[in-house]
Amino acid sequence: MQLIYPQAITLIKSRLKRFRYVLCVDLEATCDDVMAGAQETSKKLSIQQKDMEIIEVGVIVLDCLSDFSTIAEFSRLVRPTTHPILTRFCMTLTGIKQQDVDIAMTFPIINQELNAFIEPYLIEGAVWCSWGRYDADQLKQDSIKLDLSSSLTGLEHLSIDELYSHAFCIPAPSLKEATESMGIAWSGSYHRASDDARNLARLLAKLLDCK
Repeated sequence: MQLIYPQAITLIKSRLKRFRYVLCVDLEATCDDVMAGAQETSKKLSIQQKDMEIIEVGVIVLDCLSDFSTIAEFSRLVRPTTHPILTRFCMTLTGIKQQDVDIAMTFPIINQELNAFIEPYLIEGAVWCSWGRYDADQLKQDSIKLDLSSSLTGLEHLSIDELYSHAFCIPAPSLKEATESMGIAWSGSYHRASDDARNLARLLAKLLDCK
């Protein structure tokens, strides 16, 4: 795909000069929707947006001083408590099974582990990013609901879909479509946090290498 506005890449590179590390983050959460092909269209969703809970966290750490190479990864499943039983839609979308979350730790514990993982990268400066605002909003929602402090919410956040949209002057597609449009073969399962974060990192590294 042809880069239309290289100025967008130049601007983000300029912003990143203040940081040593970029944390590429993806979150999966409990959800519900009408299944594709379902006959019933008036179904009342069992999980509303305000009740969604994080069930998986994926983080890839990129080193800005080493051509945005991956230097560390964090991946955890999370046991939901408000709606502990995953919907069929959620399991189909993510591939996460009920038994996977049943044996996982709850978010307060995972949040502690995530904060400990992030801490070393804060010394030299870190920024975090995701594909869209959803991840930042979901993290804020869970943190407020559980009265938790997340190291991520204290960092500057970048929406990489906006960078992609500005660079190519098109509406941002899905992460998978954007990745493949850059000539990057998708790796892993779509809508799994660790795989989405890893592909986001690959996409960002290639975007930042655009001339």
